[in-house]
Amino acid sequence: MNDNLDNAEILLVEDDKISRKMVAYHLKKHGYTVYPVENGQAALDFLEEKIPNLIICDIMMPVMDGMELRKRLLNHPDLRLVPFIFLSAKADLQDKVEGWMMVVGDYMTKPVEPVELIARVKSVLARHSLYEEMINYDHLTGLMSRRNMEQKMTYELARIKRFGRDFSVVMLDIDHFKKLNDTHGHAFGDEVLKEVAQTLKDSIREVDFVGRMGGEEFVIAMPETDKETGFVIAERVRKSVAALEFKENVQVTISGGVSAAPEDGLAQADLLKVADDALYEAKNNGRNQIVAAKSKTS
Repeated sequence: MNDNLDNAEILLVEDDKISRKMVAYHLKKHGYTVYPVENGQAALDFLEEKIPNLIICDIMMPVMDGMELRKRLLNHPDLRLVPFIFLSAKADLQDKVEGWMMVVGDYMTKPVEPVELIARVKSVLARHSLYEEMINYDHLTGLMSRRNMEQKMTYELARIKRFGRDFSVVMLDIDHFKKLNDTHGHAFGDEVLKEVAQTLKDSIREVDFVGRMGGEEFVIAMPETDKETGFVIAERVRKSVAALEFKENVQVTISGGVSAAPEDGLAQADLLKVADDALYEAKNNGRNQIVAAKSKTS
């Protein structure tokens, strides 16, 4: 998925050749990347490999029509939130009502004016972008939300199952955070959360991702990274946090646990549980340290 809305990736599902070419032409003219397919089944096949920023779909098509495609997408956990526009020759009020009841971003009737097409596409993409920002990112730290983090991890782990790559997870927790809040106030606690979050972002690679799981707990996920390397990176993060300067010479430290796929499992819940157990061990050992989970085979 391309996150740049000015160059969004659009799946165009349309069986009529002329209409498909015309719509694709105007979308491409405005900088969008268009993937044209002829029916709902072809769209499902495409979506197994790639998730676009937007789906524009006709209703009346052979093999699988637009209504059936929309029903299937609404039942798919990874695809139900992809913005969806019906573009159909069905222009009766009842047809439009049925389309709107399928929870779509817009319903346009053919033939559509190019200016209107682009305006509506921009509106749906912008509205969805605002919605995604609200649910996918933590408002205080700017890190990925728990929901977003878990979805991203699930997607990456599916890739690992397919190609047999390494994947490392680090669970981190700010030491004695409740005491920091109680002693110095919640405003100071928020400052600590923001500074720690920024340190995590500054310490990872572009391919890695980091989220706030709740409270003072964070997770770093690192594709193509084994447990040993994950531990080294987590240790570097720990040292960077310990070096942060806060008012009244307050020192903030973190503890962490490291797990890795495939050795600790290939399910997101398993990896998080193993990393959390290692984090608990770090806390019990005195805090301000990183513990790598022991391999099941050791």
